[in-house]
Amino acid sequence: MRRLHRARIARTDLSTPRGRRSKGSLLSSVVVLGALVAGPSAVVLATPSTSLAASTTESSYTVATPLASVKIANGQTWNLQVSYSYTKYGSTSLGGLLAVTLERGSLSSEESHTWAVPIETGSPLTFSTSTKKGTLDTGSLASPLAKVDLSISGSTSKKAVCASGSETTYTVTSKGSVELVTGLAKAGTINKTVTFGKGGYVVDNSCVRKISNPCGAGTSWGADDSLSGLAYGANLFSHNYVFVSKLTELSKSAVGASRIDGADMVSSAPSYNSKTHTLSVSATGSSLITGSGTISGGKYKSGSEACTSGGKASHEPEVQTTKGKFSSPAGKAFTAHTVLTGKIVAPTSTSVGSFEITT
Repeated sequence: MRRLHRARIARTDLSTPRGRRSKGSLLSSVVVLGALVAGPSAVVLATPSTSLAASTTESSYTVATPLASVKIANGQTWNLQVSYSYTKYGSTSLGGLLAVTLERGSLSSEESHTWAVPIETGSPLTFSTSTKKGTLDTGSLASPLAKVDLSISGSTSKKAVCASGSETTYTVTSKGSVELVTGLAKAGTINKTVTFGKGGYVVDNSCVRKISNPCGAGTSWGADDSLSGLAYGANLFSHNYVFVSKLTELSKSAVGASRIDGADMVSSAPSYNSKTHTLSVSATGSSLITGSGTISGGKYKSGSEACTSGGKASHEPEVQTTKGKFSSPAGKAFTAHTVLTGKIVAPTSTSVGSFEITT
């Protein structure tokens, strides 16, 4: 059980190496991601034709900074992160995506907001793998929402183990100016000169990795698969997380721009009734997210899932429900109580609830 219902903000999922804390911002993907940060795409970059994809190599180039602290309009100190990723098929560029994230909190309780701007023309990211120097300079490409001008300096590099293709990650540091017109009264406009610590620049030439799925009990669930406001959860890093997020299109700020607002927190484990095939979920332990609900009905199946234990192939019992009914009791809708955007309320009822449990 390693699937995570999360909001996607780019392509189908922003492939950004999150230079963050061990968990990373799971709302923005991660973006965020990832991402993140991420449900159905709100920002979808061009997709190559089948014939083009089959005859050329797909290469992606991604830079992501770690967190740096900044003060916002309400006087609070938040963490800022910048990432940019673009893809090429042969010499054909599909454009890229700039993402700027503000987050605040701890590993167990975090509020996060990501502004994403697709950049269809221009080349804001440059990096020489020989000199290990580069820049991320968006100029007016993300105006009037954001402007980023960073110098990038690399040090060590590490190649990934790929079944086919190749991937290299360069450890980089970056510094420069970041401007973000948040459109949120409590955040205001951020215009800072920032020095970031060690982040990553990744060159991925169609790397296909061997997927590892360690055996272990866990539960993932989703209350909706839309970005009108959704709730979802998963067992991650030996903790049960609950997420609530919402996507807002920012068409007046920049072409195709969007913002994902949300929160995640550690909560109590879901409860499963094996006789009725009903999963009961709730947010407990923090005031950041409140609410509860059940997922039942739909298409149920049981079986086993391949996994590895001690480096050896194995299997673990698994049950799944898809297209089930999700329902929150009256007054108990999953709600994120955020500082910057107020209440984010997930649907109280949907017919696309799902869950997956391994034991």
